[in-house]
Formats: sequence, C-alpha cells, structure tokens
Amino acid sequence: MPTYLAALLLLTSPLPLRPGPDPAPAPGSALATALEPGLASYAAPSDYVRLSLSGYTAAHQASRTTVLAPALAMQHEVAPHWVVAGEWGAVRLSESSQPADTSITKLGNLALSVRSLFDAPSLHAEIGMGVALPFARPADGESGRQAARAYSFVSGVHGLSALWLWAPNRFSVLTPFALEAMTWRLLLHVDGALALLVPTGGQERRNDALLDLGVEVKTATFVQIGGRLESVFIPTQPRDRLQLAGGPILEVVTHGEPDATGARSNVRLRLEAAFPFGAPLSSFRLWSVTLGCAVGI
Repeated sequence: MPTYLAALLLLTSPLPLRPGPDPAPAPGSALATALEPGLASYAAPSDYVRLSLSGYTAAHQASRTTVLAPALAMQHEVAPHWVVAGEWGAVRLSESSQPADTSITKLGNLALSVRSLFDAPSLHAEIGMGVALPFARPADGESGRQAARAYSFVSGVHGLSALWLWAPNRFSVLTPFALEAMTWRLLLHVDGALALLVPTGGQERRNDALLDLGVEVKTATFVQIGGRLESVFIPTQPRDRLQLAGGPILEVVTHGEPDATGARSNVRLRLEAAFPFGAPLSSFRLWSVTLGCAVGI
C-alpha cells in the first residue's frame, strides 16, 4: 500500500465570543496577567476575513499527486444581529509520472448565506440560510476525469467537511448554524450545517442530504489548547454514510487597541492536526495539518 502524506493550511478561526461573567483570579497575580488578554478577545467584532490554503500530496513508486486548494471567506454585519457571509475556493491538481506531467485548475462552488446572531453572557449562537452556486463543473474527456479527481482529493483532505464547496455539478441549499459557550475556563464551539445537494449536470441524478457537524473544546486562555471532532453524515448514500475526523488544536490570540465601543480587533494563529477515520476515507490513512491565521476587523 502506498504511503500518503497530507498537509492542510487553513487560515480560519471560529467566531469569537462576547465577554461574560467569569471568576477572576487575584488582582495582580501571574494567572490574572496571563488570562486577561485571552478573555478580552471574545469582544471582537462580527466582521472577519479568512484565507485558506489546503494541500495534499501522495507518492507511489515513480508517480506523485499534489493538490492545492486556496479559498477566501468573509463575513460582514449588515444590521444589528444580522450578517452576510461568503466563501469561494479553487483547486489545482498536478500529477507527475512518466512520460509526462499534467495539471489542471478548477473553481469550487460559491457559498453565500445570511445569518442571525444571538449573544448572551458567555454565549454566542447563530443560524442562517444559504446556497452554494455550481461553479465546480468538470469538462468532458480526460480533463474532466482529472478535474473530478481533483474535487475528490480536496474533499478527502477536508474529511468531507463543507462538501458543498467541492461537489461537482451540484447546487446546494444550506442551513448553517454555530454555538459557542464558555465555562470553567473552557471554550465549547459547535458548528455545522444541514445541506441538500441537487445535481445540475453530469451523470449523477440523485439528490443528497447531509449533516455536517463539528465539536471543538479549547482552554479559555491566551494560548488555547484543545481538540476537534468532525462528522459528516450522508443518509442518502447507499453505503459508507458516516465520515469522522479528529485531532488536537493549538491557538494563540493577539489583540489590537479597543475602539470607541470597547471592541478589539484580533489576530488568531491556529495549528490543527486531523485524522479521518471510519469509511469511506479510512483506507487512505490521511493526516491533515492546519496552520491558520484569521483576522477580525
């Protein structure tokens, strides 16, 4: 069996929490000095910009396959407690083998959504509606087959998470949601979406429904340490309906000066490792690594 090596560079971060009541350590103590910057970061604004670059490379004998997938995501508050969000990416597949090397670059699907936000002390929730427009369209012939492999690889690197971004010839209707809470110096983050993927061309004729759910737990400190479990359930598939992935997280938060309202911009540096387990990706032994930076503005 060939050896697989995967690297995922994802410039991302969950939405920050608003500050809430929290037992404070003794004033002036070393613990208080270390914790205060991390707790202040939860007051960051709802607007953010997120860049990502995911990558995968696998070698087998004299051949090598490499996938790179950059993406841009943005969110902007258009009214109190209402935001619009969008995400779009592309994928490049390079295949190196004798006698020739080939490569192809294709767009992913464009996801757009409107979300309603709810904030309470130490709690943030959101729910919305959205669509993913079908820009992922493989051509006919050999280039089409290569593009289909590119979409399959990038979906696998992400553990099938956010499949609507990379599913070719699919129009998707989404209900994204997220919940963040803070207790006992721990941050609990839950995010995901219900999605219906509708064929718009190609040979596939079946509508697919899926539930994408991620659970993340981190320490509520300046340096956040924790882990994430991701699951994707596709009940409309005839087999291999559940895909799981999990791994550790290390995140560091830095802060700007507060504005007139007291809110702070922040930069979050994130390192994450994930390993898909369970069908259909269990045979790939595919580790992914996430190195990220998200900017709240």
